[in-house]
Amino acid sequence: MKLKEIRTQSWGLALTNFYQCEKCLVVDSDGARMQVGYKCPICGYPTPEIGADTYFHVGISTIINTIQDIYFMENTKENNHKTMVALLFCTLNEVLLDNFLIEKMNSIKIPKNVQDRLLEDNLFISQRLNKVFPSLIGIKWDVAIKKINNKKCFDYSKFCKFALDITNRRNSFLHRGNKYAFQNNIPDKCIDSLHPLISMFVKLHNQFIHQHPKK
Repeated sequence: MKLKEIRTQSWGLALTNFYQCEKCLVVDSDGARMQVGYKCPICGYPTPEIGADTYFHVGISTIINTIQDIYFMENTKENNHKTMVALLFCTLNEVLLDNFLIEKMNSIKIPKNVQDRLLEDNLFISQRLNKVFPSLIGIKWDVAIKKINNKKCFDYSKFCKFALDITNRRNSFLHRGNKYAFQNNIPDKCIDSLHPLISMFVKLHNQFIHQHPKK
């Protein structure tokens, strides 16, 4: 998906067009799930009268659409708008991680107040990756990424290194005023990474939250 060639269509809609089965929790882009009574191809559960749940909440698509709007702005002094693309990319990555963690906690029925406390006690992305994620999933983040990695589609291990680099650059820019943090076409690389970012969290969900029917 070459997002930089898409101007009139919403990037948020194009990237977050995923639905979730209410019973087995599988996530896919099967639009037929919106039809009442449609049976999930995985578990056979019929779509309820309210229709299938969309997987990604509106905040996620809004961030993506904001990135799109900013990316296509006319050049401003020192291309400051391109810096915002990289900053929002980091925000999107963190929101997607939070969404995954909350979905996992919901799936194992952790009470809402306990969820809130767990996230409040681990505010930084490093804490949520290195402490909260393995406590919920049972394995470390890098091991989980290796389980879903598919170099024929997206090399998620390589992508995670890129995402970590962008986060470090964001911190250097915000906390140390490093005005060179986002040079070398970093904002454009962030745009090219939006699709694999979304794909990675869908894969993580289906690997660690989707309740696979017993054979």
